[in-house]
Amino acid sequence: MNALPRDSYRWDWGLLALSAAFWLWLALACAPEWSANGNEAFGWILFPLAAYFLAKRLAATSPNAWHHPGRLVKWCAWAGLTFAVLCVLPVELARQAPVYWRIFLWAIYSLVVIVTISSALLTGGWNILRATVFPLLFLASVVPWPESFQQLLTLSLVLKITSLLGDILPLLGIPARIEGAMIVLPTCVVGVDEACSGIRSLQSAVMLGLAAGEWFQLRWPKRIAVLIWSLALAILLNVGRTLGLTIAGLRGGEAAISSVHDILGWAALLFLAGGIFLAGRLLSVQPENSIAPDPAPPFHQRFTGRTSAVAGALFAFAVSTFLAAHIWYIAHELHSPIQEPLLRVNHLPAIQVSSLPPSLELTLQATKGELVRLALPGEDPVHGYHLFWDASQRNSRQLYHQPEVCMPSGGWQPAGPEHHMEIDLNGLPISWRVAPYRRDGQLGLLLWTAWLDAIPMNFDRRLGTNIQSNILLQFIGNGRRRFTYEVAAIFVPYHDANEPIARSKIAVQSLFNAKP
Repeated sequence: MNALPRDSYRWDWGLLALSAAFWLWLALACAPEWSANGNEAFGWILFPLAAYFLAKRLAATSPNAWHHPGRLVKWCAWAGLTFAVLCVLPVELARQAPVYWRIFLWAIYSLVVIVTISSALLTGGWNILRATVFPLLFLASVVPWPESFQQLLTLSLVLKITSLLGDILPLLGIPARIEGAMIVLPTCVVGVDEACSGIRSLQSAVMLGLAAGEWFQLRWPKRIAVLIWSLALAILLNVGRTLGLTIAGLRGGEAAISSVHDILGWAALLFLAGGIFLAGRLLSVQPENSIAPDPAPPFHQRFTGRTSAVAGALFAFAVSTFLAAHIWYIAHELHSPIQEPLLRVNHLPAIQVSSLPPSLELTLQATKGELVRLALPGEDPVHGYHLFWDASQRNSRQLYHQPEVCMPSGGWQPAGPEHHMEIDLNGLPISWRVAPYRRDGQLGLLLWTAWLDAIPMNFDRRLGTNIQSNILLQFIGNGRRRFTYEVAAIFVPYHDANEPIARSKIAVQSLFNAKP
């Protein structure tokens, strides 16, 4: 095999190590989401696939096309690398804070893009840069979407699927009533948001569609066609899966739904993957007289075997600042106090207390969770719950658990402005967030409150994350990653135009009590 001319490649091991470190940083940051959230579990497969696509494209690039970048390009590339390395400490400090905005994952992804592009430019100029474009775009598909965007997309998809099934079921002779995201059957209720995880199929379709296009080396028009087919197939399979669960529920109730839930889910996923890759395979048929390109030299021959002083220094600085961010939190956590639940549920004759359903336990992963029901004389019963999470870094996801987010899936729509109500529990004044709702002429009042490490949370609806902006600097300054989180909520139904303020206070004081 012919050796490469020495002036045809300039990628040293320092640039390789720096790029690999940033890719590894992104994987470490996304790993908790891939493990805790089934909608993101594909990241474990697709992240190494993105690295494989990058290595394959670089290996297929002819070394004769590599060239030395101009001085201005080199300065811009080194400036990009320096900027990315300087961002490691503040971004990692902010990412480790308990608020855990997903925007930090996208910030790390942006730094990965900067480092990869800069390293490519220093290696072989624009020709190598073109080889990194698709792998970087594909890598974006494994980064979890922002919570606010994902919730809106999920709710919109769920409501549309439910509405579509509302038109299909009568044609099949199935008696059903649609209430928000629920299909009410004579034997049970099918919740589309739980029974048919539409967002998972949608994300999977995007990832698999992009992967199929690259795997079969399709041209861009065919890749777009495969992606459109992937999304359409995902929606079709979602409708089919929910229809199957509805038929099972009609015949055997909730027990039948539970027995086929996972089976239908895996079947839909297998059909989705098979349908996408079959489409890619059919579109990849090449003419018989096509000429294969000359094989490129082995990838390992593209390196000089040396590490430049600048690249090595940037790599060492990036690693040291990353470790410093973690040491900052570890040093403070050694002396963190242990917090206990602030509220407790009263066990009275008029109160029914039950544990969370298995589906909610799996979703919420609370250390302690209780459903409560209070029967008031002459009034509709009041329902509520109390949740508590022990100190853990994973609790950052629970900061986005707000009861009002789930109300539209039950068919409830806001019926007035929100306000706050202060209720005294065992001498402790607690501020409750109050929101009126309406559904089919019925009214209801939602009251809920939350504490982080026994400190009341103040939410601001003007922020997409609903978390006060100044809490981030507070957590960084305190060096806290582990915290307890507690949520209590009740729903008080009523029928007249006036909000049942007095009855709501009585319900809260009857259901809950503050620990002395």
